[in-house]
Formats: sequence, structure tokens, C-alpha cells
Amino acid sequence: MLYKQKLAALLAFHFAWAFVLWLSVSKYGLGISTDSVDYMFTGVNLIEGRGLISYDGSPFYFWPPLYPMLIGFVHLFGFNAFVSAHIIQLTAYALIAYFSSALFLKIFDDFALAFLAAFLLAVSPVVISSFQMVGPDYLFILFPILLTLLIAAYADSQKTTTLILIGLIASLGMSLRYIGYTLVLAGLIAVIRYTSGSTLKRILRAASVGLFAIPPSLWMMYTWMATNGQRRAPLSLLEYIKQFTGGILEWFMTAPNFPDVNALHLAVVWIPILAFILFAIFLARKTSFFTPYTTPILLHGLLYTIFIFVNANIAYFNRLNGRFLLPIYLPLVILVLLVIQHNRSRLVKQVIIFFIILIAALQLQHAMSLMRASVNGTIPYNAYNTREWNENAALNYWKENPPQGDFILLSNYDAGVAFQTDHMTFASPRKTEIYGAEIIPLSIYKDGIFKSGMETYLIWIEPNVYKHVYEPLELNPIAKIERLFKHKDGAVYRLSPLK
Repeated sequence: MLYKQKLAALLAFHFAWAFVLWLSVSKYGLGISTDSVDYMFTGVNLIEGRGLISYDGSPFYFWPPLYPMLIGFVHLFGFNAFVSAHIIQLTAYALIAYFSSALFLKIFDDFALAFLAAFLLAVSPVVISSFQMVGPDYLFILFPILLTLLIAAYADSQKTTTLILIGLIASLGMSLRYIGYTLVLAGLIAVIRYTSGSTLKRILRAASVGLFAIPPSLWMMYTWMATNGQRRAPLSLLEYIKQFTGGILEWFMTAPNFPDVNALHLAVVWIPILAFILFAIFLARKTSFFTPYTTPILLHGLLYTIFIFVNANIAYFNRLNGRFLLPIYLPLVILVLLVIQHNRSRLVKQVIIFFIILIAALQLQHAMSLMRASVNGTIPYNAYNTREWNENAALNYWKENPPQGDFILLSNYDAGVAFQTDHMTFASPRKTEIYGAEIIPLSIYKDGIFKSGMETYLIWIEPNVYKHVYEPLELNPIAKIERLFKHKDGAVYRLSPLK
């Protein structure tokens, strides 16, 4: 087969799989988390001139700004934020399909291995679950692929324009996710490795790539200073290792709860990974294992793995699984398939291929269960675009009877209500801080929840798990409460200031 025919075959597979993926999210759409609502409202607010402001009126600074900026850009063409997120996700799918296919054909001599790589990338549960959620994580995996292709082109041509593109891609990756600084590091190391000439020339060219990382680095520093005092103490390294291990097991099966991860689970995950790394080092001494088409993406996978643990031990991570492990999946796939390609032992190849096919079957089975969950509105980590939220009686009453004019909207589930109503939503008055016990007096909220010329509404969602929030009737000391709708799913209230 010619290169174009091979590429067309891989793209035909990805196109067919895209149709299956789209069917899985066609009923409810992509999953929504609190972060998703942050991104969507910030993008719209930015493009409409209100600045980087989130759904609850707070400034957006916890995450890099590129993803909400992309949502805002698509919103310019008349699409709402939710539709804009779908357009971005489908565009990311098409770009990942094309450039990963090109990369696989450059890496693997045997088309069967290239196709297996494409298949494993498409059907992996960690890839699918990231695709199914509004957020930057799925888009992020495009950047190590692009960086690798550019590094390979630079190694061949030594062109300054290619060097500029390397710096730009690394910088954009860091503007998408803070851990994208691992792309910058991988780019710097690869440029030093593949630049021809003196040591000084290598250092200067790497430094020119590093210059592109200054803007996202300044944003990251701003975030660090702005969140000083808000960060919780990190978990222990052992707990993070258990989460990481359980996260990898999730690629193939229903993983145990993190506290239940034991020595056997650790061995099942880490022994094969270390074995393949040692295989790679051994084979690299005799074959062209590390090339410009393999070194950058494998290096990024290694750096990402190291620094995700470093980050977690500096600042609290609520979990170290799921989408956080997505950037190491493709490097691991490439590593395993490279061992098959370069290993001369027929028996070893057959054993590895047998286990790869078994793993692929397990992943496909898990992938189909994820798609069934999506059709039923139960995507993992999807908080606010579930069947229950879309069928919530209180929210449906609100949608059928929207108030006229400007108004203030409060809720005990502010992010979910903001998404469902497409309106800025503030948190209901808190009785205590989330992790505190000291009672916050209602009097401090009086000026904040009422504004002259605007009515105030409260959408209360049941069941309510937030016990640190004042119940609606507990607001009596500062507000006249008029109940407009009541149901087991929740209630809608109009609040007026006491005279």
C-alpha cells in the first residue's frame, strides 16, 4: 500500500468511529462538570466584553485561558457555549485522527501496527471518557502529537520557521493546561538533541523556544499567587500512587476504590510498564528505537508522569486518575508497539501481540459500556447534564416560566443551574465554610442578594447534599420568601428584601 492509501484507510476507520461516538452523545450532549460551566460562561463573557468572568460572577483564574477563549471565538459565529464546546471537540477529533495517523505511519513500518495504534487510541476508555466531557483534556492530546511531528520536521530541515512553530505549539499547550509546561520541557530537550552545530547554537535555539512559554508562565504565576491560602494540603505520595494505579486499571476494567488498591494491583500495573521501559532501553542499543518521530512523544509521556506527581505533592489534587492520565496513554501504546516492531524474537512478539489483542478487546468492551452510559445520560464525572438534571421538575418549571427583565438567580447547585438555565447563577448563602464550623451570619448577605430594580429568585435542587448552605426558609430573617413551585425535585422561590 502507498502512504496515501494507508492514510486514507486509517482516516476511514476514524471517520466510522466518529459516527459511533457522535451517536453516543447525540441525546444529551457532552457531559458537564463545574469546571465545564466555568469554561463556557467565561468564554461567552469574555467575547461579549465582560472579561474573564465565570458563571457566578467570580474572576476566572484557576485554569489557563485558552479553552474558554476558543469557546468565545466559536460563540462569535452565533453558537451558544454548549454547542461551541461540541464544535471544538469534533474539530479536535478530526485533527487528532489526521495527525496521529500521519505519526503512526512514520513510526511503524508494518501497517498492521499502525492500524493497531489507531484502534487503541480510538477505543480506549480514557480517551472516550475525555471526549465525552466539556473541557480541554481531550484537545490537549493533540499537542504532543503536533510537537513530535514538528520536531521530526525540524531535525530534517533545521528551519527557523519550524522552530517557531515548535515554540508556539508548546506555548499553546501550556495555555490549555498548566501541566503543559511538560510540553515546553520536552520541546527544549528535543531541540537541543536534534539541532545540528555547536553547543552554543543548540542552547540558543532551545532558549528561543522557551521564550514562547513566558506568557503562559506569567499566567500560571498569577494563578499561584491568587490562590495562595486557598489550596488544601496534598494527600500522601502513597495515596496518589494508588489513585494513579487505579486510574490505569480503569482503562481495562472496573477498578477498585482507591483505598482498596493493594500490592497485586500495583504489581499488575507497574511491572509491565517498567519491563517495557527496560525492553526499550535494551533495544535502543541495537536498533533505531529512538528517532525524531518517537523520542519527543515518549519523552513527554515520561516528563508528564514525573511532574503530575510533583504537582500533586505541591498542591492538592482531588484525584489522580481519569482525564489526568490521558496524556500518558498514547506514549505507552507507542512504547509497547515499538517493542513489538524492534524485537527479533518471534516468540516474544507473539506473546506481546496476544496480550495486546486481549487488552484491545477489554478496552472495546469497556468503551461500549461508556457509550451506553452516555446514551442514558450517565457519563462518568458528568454532574449536570444527566437525565435527572434534564428532567428536573423545578428546572423545567423555570424554563417554561422564565422571568422577564433582569434578575438575580441563586441556587444551592449554582454551576448546575447556571448550565441548565444559561444564566449567571450565584451560590445560595452559606451557613458555614465548606470545611469550617463557624456560623456565617445571614446579615452579611443582605446587600449581596438584592439589587434595586432587579428581582431575586432561588432555584433549590433536591436532593441537597450541601449541608453548609442555608435552607430556603432559613432566609426568613433577611427576605420575604414567596414559593412559586414545589416538587420532590426541588422548588423555585422569589425573594424580596424585608422593609
